[in-house]
Amino acid sequence: VGRGMRERSGDSGQLGRLKQAIRSRLGLILICASMAVAFVHAESVTSPTTDEAGHVVRGLTWWTTPDTRFNWPHPPLGHLVATAPGALFGEVPDFESMKGYDQADFIALTRTYWKKGDYQAARAQLRAARWTTSLLSILLAIYLYEWLRRRFGQRLALITTLLYAANPILLAHAGLMTTDFVVAGVTLFALLQLYDYLQVGGWKHLALLALSVGALLTTKLTG
Repeated sequence: VGRGMRERSGDSGQLGRLKQAIRSRLGLILICASMAVAFVHAESVTSPTTDEAGHVVRGLTWWTTPDTRFNWPHPPLGHLVATAPGALFGEVPDFESMKGYDQADFIALTRTYWKKGDYQAARAQLRAARWTTSLLSILLAIYLYEWLRRRFGQRLALITTLLYAANPILLAHAGLMTTDFVVAGVTLFALLQLYDYLQVGGWKHLALLALSVGALLTTKLTG
């Protein structure tokens, strides 16, 4: 009798943990879906900001020209990632024939692309870059949840991820084509990898730490 009661109690505990895990994952899905809806809406009502035009040009010239003179303010990784979908699948202009290219005049090249070129095509490139940055923020939310869940439990992981997703600074910058969110996200990833390496050690965590620090250094000079 005692053994049967213990087995039923164990089954009940496992079922309870399973239900809790399902609720937690559904909460994560709801958080990510809410972030996606917020980013899509924000993109549709937000005009290009002052520095986004230049960031788009820097990224696209990295992909489409042999010239890297336009990227002196920042390392290229953030620009390359954000503009990858537009460069690979979108309409990319011939920057080498535009005013300012031969002289490496970044301001003149940016003005030519946005004011004298096809504005709708440029706006489409910006939209793709914004959505890419937004996607990175959602992927970071998923990673943050899983990292916390494995170490501190589902409840804390879900609450922390909710706070992350509701952060107004994150919502403001993750939907823009700049390097601000990218460097913040890579910094967080690098810090989590540093914690893992210091706590656990091993070549796996060392490799992930080296990769994250390398990504940080190639995203922004302040990294």
